[in-house]
Amino acid sequence: MVLAGRSRDEASAALDDSDYARALTLAAQAVLPPETGLARDAVLLNNADAMRLTGRALYAMGRKDEALDALLQAAAFALGSDWHEQDQLTFQVSITGSEAEMTDLLIWLSRILMESGAEDSLYLSLARRMADMADTVTPTGPTTFTTAYIRSSLAQSEGRTDAALAELRALAARARAAGMEDYALLSEFYVQTQSAAAAETGTGIDADGLIAAYAAAIAHARANPASIIDPGFVAGETASFLVMTDRSDAALDFARQGFQARLDWLAVSGSAGLGEEAFRQNTRKLAETLLQAASAKDGQRPGAICPKVDGVGCVIIVETAANSPG
Repeated sequence: MVLAGRSRDEASAALDDSDYARALTLAAQAVLPPETGLARDAVLLNNADAMRLTGRALYAMGRKDEALDALLQAAAFALGSDWHEQDQLTFQVSITGSEAEMTDLLIWLSRILMESGAEDSLYLSLARRMADMADTVTPTGPTTFTTAYIRSSLAQSEGRTDAALAELRALAARARAAGMEDYALLSEFYVQTQSAAAAETGTGIDADGLIAAYAAAIAHARANPASIIDPGFVAGETASFLVMTDRSDAALDFARQGFQARLDWLAVSGSAGLGEEAFRQNTRKLAETLLQAASAKDGQRPGAICPKVDGVGCVIIVETAANSPG
C-alpha cells in the first residue's frame, strides 16, 4: 500500500506539471488487485484515487470518452458499482483523510458527464448529483465555487438562463465577501458570457458589459501573479462573442491576445506532445475566432463581398498597380 500511495503522489505531481504520459503510467502502477490481503476499504479507496488521476490525465490529453470511463470506474470503486441507481448516494468506504481527493473525483465526474451528455437528461441529472455530493463532502472552500459554476452551466444547458445567471451573481457576491476576488471577477465575467450565449442575435449582446468584465478580470490577473484567472482564456472567450457584434476592432484585438497566449503555452509545454491535444483543439477554436474577427473587420472595406452563408467568409478584392508582381 505504501508503494501504491507513493505512485499516486508522483502521478499527482506529474499531472500538476502537465506531464500526462508520466501521470498515466504512475497511476496505472498504483492500481491494486482485489485479492491482495490488504484491507478491502483501503484497496478500494486507493484504486478510486488512481482512476481519478487517470481520468484527469486522459481528459487533459483530449481523450474525453476514455476519461469519462476512467472516472466512472473510480466512482464504482468509491461508491459501489450500482451508484448511479442509488436514491441516496453514499460512499461504500471510509474517506476520512481523503476528502479532498474524493471531492475532486466528484467534481471532475460531474464536469465530464455534463460535457459528454449535453442533451442527455440522465447525464445531466447525474452531473448535478455529483456536484451536490461534492458540496456535502467539502461544504466550504474553493471547491464550492467550482460546483456552483457547474450548476450554473447545467441550468444554462437546460435553457434556464435566469437560474444560471442568478447562481453566478450569488457566487460573485459570496466570493467577494470571502475575499476571493478571483472567483468574484470570474463569476461576473461568466454572467456576461452566458448572457451573450443566450442572446438570439449579435445586437442582443451587451458588448460594453462584456468588455468591462474582461478588463476587470485581466487587470486583477496582471496585478496578482498568483491569480487563477487565465488572461488568454478570458481574451479568447470575449473575442468569440464580440465577433457576433459590430465591435470588429475589439474582437480582433482580443482574438489576437487569446491566440498568442495559447501559442506561448504550447511553446513551453513539456509533455512531448502527448498532453497537448486538448490545448491544440482549443488553439484551433482560437484560430477560427481570429480568422472570423479578421474577416469581419476586412469585410467593412469598400468592395468586400460577404455572403450571408454560414461558414463562408468575406472575399476581399485589393487593387494593385499594373506593374505589381501580384
